[in-house]
Amino acid sequence: ADHRYLQLSIRRQRQMCIRDSYREAMNMILEEGLENRIKRHRVCSGALYSGLSAIGLTPFAKEDSRSTVVIALNYLEGLEDKTFRNTLAQKFRVLVAGGFGNLKGKVFRVGCMGEVNRYHVMRTISSIASTLDMMGYKVDAKAGLNIAEEKLKEL
Repeated sequence: ADHRYLQLSIRRQRQMCIRDSYREAMNMILEEGLENRIKRHRVCSGALYSGLSAIGLTPFAKEDSRSTVVIALNYLEGLEDKTFRNTLAQKFRVLVAGGFGNLKGKVFRVGCMGEVNRYHVMRTISSIASTLDMMGYKVDAKAGLNIAEEKLKEL
């Protein structure tokens, strides 16, 4: 009986934690305002698309089909997926996701949701440019950062 009570108690604690987390997330959205949050995601994703394009990466999706919360980019010719993502994570503490299915090793994905802001956009572009440079790809980080900064003026 004590074992069952303990299991129920743990389950209730988890449910309360999830409920409290959900409530806090909703409060954050309402505090910022839904329209403001959507605009921030749109502006930040636009800055990421533009900035990363300026350093030589190409978005996977056509412009009229692009997501504002997940930016998928094609790998440069010869760039090895795991080496790129591991270097980015270990050297710069920036995490990006790989592709999956038939896109595994062909694209990587950058998240642009939640509390993403100017700092995250600029740091991500800078870190990706630096990682590419470390891997032997000559990129113009300054061009990427300049165009992103211009796009971010809308915030």
